[in-house]
Amino acid sequence: MRILNVEDSDLDAALIRAVLDQNLSDCEFTRVETREAFLEALQGDWDTILSDYNLPVFDGLSALKLALENRPEIPFIFVTGALSDELAVETIKSGATDYIAKHRLDRLPQAVTRAIRERELTQAKQEGEEKLRASLREKDLLLKEVHHRVKNNLQIICSLLSMQSDAVQDPLLASALSESQKRIHSMALIHEMLYGSSNLSDLDFGTYTQTLAAEISSSYGMDADRIRLILEVEPIPFDIDHAIPCGLILNELVSNAFKYAFPDNRSGEIRISLQQRESCIRLAVEDNGVGLPSGRSARETKSLGLRIVNILARQLRGSLEITSNPGASFVLKFDSGGDARKESLPAV
Repeated sequence: MRILNVEDSDLDAALIRAVLDQNLSDCEFTRVETREAFLEALQGDWDTILSDYNLPVFDGLSALKLALENRPEIPFIFVTGALSDELAVETIKSGATDYIAKHRLDRLPQAVTRAIRERELTQAKQEGEEKLRASLREKDLLLKEVHHRVKNNLQIICSLLSMQSDAVQDPLLASALSESQKRIHSMALIHEMLYGSSNLSDLDFGTYTQTLAAEISSSYGMDADRIRLILEVEPIPFDIDHAIPCGLILNELVSNAFKYAFPDNRSGEIRISLQQRESCIRLAVEDNGVGLPSGRSARETKSLGLRIVNILARQLRGSLEITSNPGASFVLKFDSGGDARKESLPAV
């Protein structure tokens, strides 16, 4: 055990050393008196620093300050005969580990042992926290790589579907392949945004909504002067279990609006809103177009897109309100705190 003692009194230094030698084994004791000697000694490897409070050319508080600046990990104990209760409390507040009165040196070995043990526990805790931080950094890198690989694989699938769509002669089959490509792209976009985000657990669904809506509009080659796209979205964080189904729902509803709401070159607007009130998320896609077919419920339609929307709304444990008056309005509401159920889409 290596002890550094800041002390000007030969007698007091000898008493301190005798008490420590008597109660602690293998003590290596080094004494300094001046600021310069103390600073030089701080470069060494010490288990504890013991310091008098009052010194002729150097004081204990200055020694404490230097120790905290240069070697904060070393326990610092005041051993002094001139220290009131108020000053003693002040030294602890200033960063000292403990204080011992010189007329109670019998307490010193226990104080030194306790300080060293606390230091070891602190170091072990710090090492454990650093290992945990390193593990979390490794996990983040791995998760980023997963999102990157998933995004790349989904984009490959999109490319293959696009090539297959261009190769087939049947317009209905080509359209079905194109719609499948858009659905897969809506999922790939989520992984792409998560890969580029500093927060790998949550996605800003407001930004996602803006990006996906713009890409869908571009894919249909819509004239922005004829069909206005109005976005009223809040920056709401979604985890991936909510982002994927909501992204697919958004893709279906916005795509349907572009395809069916404004036939014969009609003009109008599509309004997308995303809001959160307490734990309730509200996602709405509304247009002022021709509306839904009369005499048939949108829930009973044979349209694959709306069947997917209904299934995903149930997966989110949410409600889907569908109205036509005269344009179409789709309003999805769900609890942001609820877990999305693992419900598979039916085979087509």
